[in-house]
Amino acid sequence: MVGGWDKEKGETRKQAAAREAKEEAGLSGKIVKELGHWTEDKPNKKHNTDSNDIIYYEMDVTDVDSGFLEKSERELKWVTYKEAIDLASNEIVREAIEKSSLSSDIAKL
Repeated sequence: MVGGWDKEKGETRKQAAAREAKEEAGLSGKIVKELGHWTEDKPNKKHNTDSNDIIYYEMDVTDVDSGFLEKSERELKWVTYKEAIDLASNEIVREAIEKSSLSSDIAKL
């Protein structure tokens, strides 16, 4: 899942999400699904607004670059579906995870 990014000139939202996944986690792949659109009631200083519009996408990861751009700022960790739910930083992240294809895979077990 990727989110929290700004589009650069000429980019679609999906392209921006894929670029940010590469920069923030070294992930390359195909964006396969929009998981949803949320509004978070939290000030956005960068855009001088009282809220943040958030869109999460699901990506089928095909490559991981361990030397990614923001490695010093983040930790990349692969987790199970249950661990991801438990680690979700807020209800919006939890809802996005629950809308992913992983949730339907778990339901089949």
